Amino acid sequence: MLKSSFGTKIFVAIVGVSAATLVITGGFLYWHGTALLRLKSTEELFTASNAIAYYMEHNLEDVLRQLEACPFSWAQQREGARGGSWPDKETAIKESFSEYASQLFRDFPWIAAVALRNEIGKILLCHGEENLLSPSLGPCDPIALLPKGCLLRGPETKSTRRVYVELGLSRIREAHPRSLAWTFVVDVSALATSAPVPSRLLNEMMVVLGRSGQAEASVVKEARWADTRLREQLTSKLGQMFLESRDVEPGPMAVEGQKILVASSFLPKLRWPLVMAVPEKSAGMSASALLKTALWACGLGIVLSLGVSWFVASHLIRPLRRLQEAFREFSQGNWNVQVPVTSGDEIAELTDGFNQGVVFVTTQHRKLKRLQTLVHQTQDAVVLCSSKGSLVYANPSAYAFFGFQRREDTVLARLHDRVCAVDRERFDQTVWPSMLEGPWEGEIHFCRQDGKVQLGWLRGGSVSDEAGNAPFVYAIIRDISDRKAAEEALRNAEEYYRTVFRTSPDAIVVTNPSEVIVDVNEPGFPNVFGYERHEILGRPIGDLLAEEIDGTASLLSALKGSGRITVKWRRKDGSVFLGEATQGALKDAKDVWRGSVRVIRDVSEREALLERLEQTNQELKSLDELKDKFLAGVSHDLRTPLIPVRAFLEKLLQGKWGPLTARQEEFLRYCLIGVSREMILVEELLDYTRLKSGSLTLRKENVDLQDVLRASLFLLRILAETNRLTVAVDLPLDPVPIVGDYNKLLRIFHNLFSNAVKYNRPGGHVTVRGAWESPRRFRVAVEDSGIGIPQEDLRRIFDDFYRVGMSGTPVRGSGIGLAVVRELVHLHGAELDVQSTVGVGSVFSITFPVMEDSEIDVALSVD
Repeated sequence: MLKSSFGTKIFVAIVGVSAATLVITGGFLYWHGTALLRLKSTEELFTASNAIAYYMEHNLEDVLRQLEACPFSWAQQREGARGGSWPDKETAIKESFSEYASQLFRDFPWIAAVALRNEIGKILLCHGEENLLSPSLGPCDPIALLPKGCLLRGPETKSTRRVYVELGLSRIREAHPRSLAWTFVVDVSALATSAPVPSRLLNEMMVVLGRSGQAEASVVKEARWADTRLREQLTSKLGQMFLESRDVEPGPMAVEGQKILVASSFLPKLRWPLVMAVPEKSAGMSASALLKTALWACGLGIVLSLGVSWFVASHLIRPLRRLQEAFREFSQGNWNVQVPVTSGDEIAELTDGFNQGVVFVTTQHRKLKRLQTLVHQTQDAVVLCSSKGSLVYANPSAYAFFGFQRREDTVLARLHDRVCAVDRERFDQTVWPSMLEGPWEGEIHFCRQDGKVQLGWLRGGSVSDEAGNAPFVYAIIRDISDRKAAEEALRNAEEYYRTVFRTSPDAIVVTNPSEVIVDVNEPGFPNVFGYERHEILGRPIGDLLAEEIDGTASLLSALKGSGRITVKWRRKDGSVFLGEATQGALKDAKDVWRGSVRVIRDVSEREALLERLEQTNQELKSLDELKDKFLAGVSHDLRTPLIPVRAFLEKLLQGKWGPLTARQEEFLRYCLIGVSREMILVEELLDYTRLKSGSLTLRKENVDLQDVLRASLFLLRILAETNRLTVAVDLPLDPVPIVGDYNKLLRIFHNLFSNAVKYNRPGGHVTVRGAWESPRRFRVAVEDSGIGIPQEDLRRIFDDFYRVGMSGTPVRGSGIGLAVVRELVHLHGAELDVQSTVGVGSVFSITFPVMEDSEIDVALSVD
């Protein structure tokens, strides 16, 4: 069939469409009938019965569960309600019951009445149609809907021909296992008719509810087609089947000479049978209906025939459409389109020819694309010109080379116009005719549109057609301006370094990898070594060394490295000098070592000068050590006679050798101040010498900083009275335990207090403050109203022998007091800080680390 002609396929398609139409129409009429409708009606009845059964049972179960969770269940156990009426005084319970029952009626509108009963079944409270409730309760059957649920009264019909069922909720007790607390009456007819069943089906059918094992068959919903006798016969027959616990078979049932279609199901948990019935004649088909069905079947057959014809036609025309779409895509630039060959007819031959043509065109297009990409991406400028020189094509590199900004710039442009004036005559007379005849290459100066001149290497020739004519000329131009500039820069750099090589006063020696001299500079090398250039070339560099023969090998190995080396060299006349050689490796472009270059400088005079400087430095160190020893000896000699003098003065002032007059006491105080100052100066000298020698140590002990401050304030007050200054003290009362040297701490504060007095102004003040910065840090500040310290001198006041040089300050000193103070503060692990303003005063503060008792013991034991 695949290899048949196109006409044969069309003929077969038409025959197939006609045959399919007849078969579908006849089959539909043959198999359609009333049996199909009857079966469909029975299935609909069975589905409706299941829906109503599940709906009824689930709603009854919901009511029981809601009553089980009712908040009035505790009222059923009250002792006052047993056997009697509800207490009148509990009206709140009645109102709550009425409200709850109304809510229950709104949630379940098919409930007719609800009651709250006592243990003997008497109604305590009720709501709804009270006449439907049982006045008294007999034995009740448990139901499977809920463990506490009971059936009080089975389905029965009242005068209104509606079916009612009364259910209850029992309280489970040991003494009264079936006593009831709640009962409610269900309108089964209303519950069944509210089930989710199509109204078309519900209006035509009769619903019958029964109980298994009992001859109870109550009509829950009546139908217009059933009269009283037919209804009684049907319920009687169904009741007998319920009594015998027989299943109602779905299908037609003969009742009073009529065929009734029935379908039954059971309530899932209660197992009550529920039967749906409808007359068989309403499920049949009339002649008009059958005619309509036939017409519909014919119409359906025609539609299906048209569909099959359309499918076959589209299937046959599909290759032509694919070929048409392929032509359209190919014309739009899709070079990879292919049409699959699905048959062996004439269309297949046409499709195969199209595919082969596409493959050929695609191959040629790819080659052209690769060539175009190569030309487009190349760094050289590529242009194609006509035989008159007009530009036909230019790649992006040509745009950049000539300075073209847009395509319109190349429309009227000629290659001749881009050649600079310096080469235009040669280009017109020699270069262009050579390019028309064959390949030519060489340097040409081109001018950009912005006027910039660029040197280009031009390679060009003609492009011949099939007839041998040369209608086009190509030109490939490489920008060599940068290369020419680099070559010129290289020549200039070479000349520059050659000039430096020739004019250097130092000797420059170039050797090959074998350490043979290949070049030296002139006149630097002859001036240093005495050799002329032709006398030393080709000789090893070892001939210039003045070391012994045994050490020559090690020196040569050292000379092969890079850096600086100072060795002894020998001149031509045999004299030896000390020369410093700066050497480096000579490498080629591939980083291969080709030799070494050394710049040798005569450093004999410099080394001699350095040797003299070193000797002078050693002499100065000796003098400095002698000075320190002298200061230590002088300090000790000065301190020895001052100690008894100060002791005698203190005893005289204390009145131990008799009373003193006021003037005598004043003179003695002046003497004591002078001796104390001298003692402080001597101690500073001693501490300074110890600091310089590194022998100053602390005698650490547990010290209360408050005791040190109180002892130091005695000298401060004496000095302040002498200089007519005011002293203010602001210290806390609690002790400040630290680890330190008591005498060194006195030295620190004596020096700070002495400076605060010396550099103060007449009538000024000195303030000593102490404050806790944290539980572990205590700060002591000495504030004065003196002349102050300039900011540029604050960093140097702690240097050795440095004094602030300010006009109008006649105070003199040794210049080592603050240097000693700084070192002593650091030895105690404290921090020293100073802030000063010229003309206002200065503040020297020391922050001490405070330790607890356990930490003090550890620090002392470690020391």
